[in-house]
Amino acid sequence: MGTTTITAAQSGNTNYAAATNVLQTLTVNQASQTIAFAALPNKLLTDAPFALTATASSGLTVTYTSSNTAVATVSGNTVTIVGLGSTNITPYRDWE
Repeated sequence: MGTTTITAAQSGNTNYAAATNVLQTLTVNQASQTIAFAALPNKLLTDAPFALTATASSGLTVTYTSSNTAVATVSGNTVTIVGLGSTNITPYRDWE
């Protein structure tokens, strides 16, 4: 979120006196967004790396994280299974 003050000014001329400045505040807020991310199927230790396909309603890039990198690592949008167990793959969108 950000704000700025905009000043309207009119300095007058030979026929008109200068007008009193008028100040208005403009506030700009971030738009909301959602992430769509389908459930992931169970995988085997021998499965090949696979791509993640979450999308943000804003069209911006989605980033992923693995809660247990001893089970699965994430690089970009690719998951590689590296061990037995379970992990949560979480998509997120960094706020700028």
